[in-house]
Amino acid sequence: MGVNLSIRQAVIIAISVIVLIFGIFLIGQLSQIKDVVDNDKQQPGVLTLDISPGKSQIGTVFHLVGEYSQDREQQDLTVFVEGPGGRAAVDLYDDGDHFDLSLGDQIYGGFFDSTEFSAGEYEISFKGENVGSVTVYEEGCEFLDQGPSENSIDFVLLGSGYNTYEDFTEDAANILSGKDSLLTLEPFKTHKDRFSFTLVDSGQDLECSTDCKPNSRLICCDDRKVVEEASRCEHDSVAVLVSDDRLCGSASTYAKVCAKNKNAKLIFAHELGHSFAGLSDEYVYRDKGFKEGDSVNCASSGCDKWSGISPGCYEGCTYSDGYRSVDENSLMYTYYPEFNQVSQIHIDKVIRGFSSEEVSGEAPDRSYLVNLEYKDGGLSIDSVAIKPIKSGRISKESEYSAVLLGVDGNKLFETGLDLPFINLPLPNISDGPLEAEEFTYSAILPEFVESGSLEIRKDGESVAAVELTSFLERCGDNICQEFENALNCDLDCEIAEDNFCQVAACDPDCPSQALCDQNQGALFWAAISLIALSGVAMFFVLVNAARK
Repeated sequence: MGVNLSIRQAVIIAISVIVLIFGIFLIGQLSQIKDVVDNDKQQPGVLTLDISPGKSQIGTVFHLVGEYSQDREQQDLTVFVEGPGGRAAVDLYDDGDHFDLSLGDQIYGGFFDSTEFSAGEYEISFKGENVGSVTVYEEGCEFLDQGPSENSIDFVLLGSGYNTYEDFTEDAANILSGKDSLLTLEPFKTHKDRFSFTLVDSGQDLECSTDCKPNSRLICCDDRKVVEEASRCEHDSVAVLVSDDRLCGSASTYAKVCAKNKNAKLIFAHELGHSFAGLSDEYVYRDKGFKEGDSVNCASSGCDKWSGISPGCYEGCTYSDGYRSVDENSLMYTYYPEFNQVSQIHIDKVIRGFSSEEVSGEAPDRSYLVNLEYKDGGLSIDSVAIKPIKSGRISKESEYSAVLLGVDGNKLFETGLDLPFINLPLPNISDGPLEAEEFTYSAILPEFVESGSLEIRKDGESVAAVELTSFLERCGDNICQEFENALNCDLDCEIAEDNFCQVAACDPDCPSQALCDQNQGALFWAAISLIALSGVAMFFVLVNAARK
């Protein structure tokens, strides 16, 4: 028996079929959304993770940057940090606001705050696979005599090549005490109560070499590791003691000395003359390719600039056509236990410049550890972490400076950057300074509450910049900031309006989830209802038609 449909019934059937197809389409779209989320959880992509710093004291905010091997639209990844102090989920973001280069490049950045964790090694995993580790340790600072105070000038001493910490402490005590030691030389002697010395109990290999080719017995270390290890403790100046008895030493932004040599005390004072006070060598290098120009204790044309201070004027000061104020009796010329009068006056000014009156406002209790890279004549910012120490004070002038700007664009802080472009040797042991064509280096800058960005400037012109807003604690101000999203601040941001595609079953910012402008469950039941209603409508129409 055939079924004869009226026009009305045929229209109802046609509409029901359309509704049925639409309901099935919605189910398909919801399945596709679920597949995208499930695939993100299961796809075999590989995460390559870099951690900065790799080791640091409790309270450090470590910077994690991961590169994912596959394209994915979601802008977040979650890694797990687990160790003796517990387990934490750390979200990484591909949004250009977490030191992850740029939006959508599969580079993900985020932070692990170790403040609430105990010391130990922590494994980092992603999808059950180990992708790295980070070591959290106790501070490890041992103060000699009195520790740092509000108005003290703080030196931190690191050891390199020592088999035991006890051997390092013996060499440090020997260098800092007795005849010809630093605090017996003027003007350090006059201000000896202003200085504090801290030893770092560290097993870190600073990769120091006492034969930096082509310069024999000039010391080179891994600059970034030196700064990272020194940042265990508050300090204004750094020195590395190398377990070596040869006549060797050098200075860049910090002093380096072979601590077991018989002249180690005077070598230590000489190198601090460079790194702490900015003095030049007064002897002449055999290789005249390096020209330092006018400096505090050297002049390029006569000696008028220190007339009234010293009556002397002698040819040769770093380079052959320069001039120095004394002939030979000067620590910056040879191993003579005295700074000349010109140098003493300058060092005295440097020491007095560290007084608390010269520091504007209270120094923040935490600092940015900024990793810099110099290559092909350009300086760039590689990464930023946070250290739980106050930053030191830099006294030397430089063509490079670091400028911290507030979220409103106003300048909060500016300081010269003492970058390791040149490593200066000891007299008569090399052909001249070692000039660096490329290097990595870490700078320590104060963390202000409202820091919005960091600029690196050369002669006043910006050469590198990075946003610091991802460190700001702005969640809860009822404004969804550019660096916030529904994942890291659900108090201020909603998924539907945060312009961030996160791993979720329903995020309209994800192209594959564009239909997710409502609750996924509601869409599902709406689709089921449409299918059911169309099915019921067709059933009754066909039954009624069959009865006629």
